[in-house]
Amino acid sequence: MAESAGRQRRKFPRLEIPFDGRWDGAAGSRLVRIVSLSLGGCFIDGLGAPRVGEQLNVTISFPEAAPLALSGTVAYLAEPQGFAVQFSSDAPEQASLLVERLKECGLADPYAVDRG
Repeated sequence: MAESAGRQRRKFPRLEIPFDGRWDGAAGSRLVRIVSLSLGGCFIDGLGAPRVGEQLNVTISFPEAAPLALSGTVAYLAEPQGFAVQFSSDAPEQASLLVERLKECGLADPYAVDRG
């Protein structure tokens, strides 16, 4: 149920390939697998989820580029699979770098509205 609710809120197309990553927040720090990534946020596959509304720093490792650190808020939990993070919109430089990385990984138009 939570996943379908999350899907309805999507504004941007997702890149559905796995990336290694890490999240850091009040609940701790974990190495994780990021299984879905867009300009607006990501879905983190892993145990030890933080609370909904918690602020996090998410670092994403890209295959042929430097890791990218983004800040965001936990949008929802999909236990036991993982949780979704909505990226903050107050970091335009990081958003611009994320657009570049998404394009390099095969997402033709990271700004397109996701209708599906």
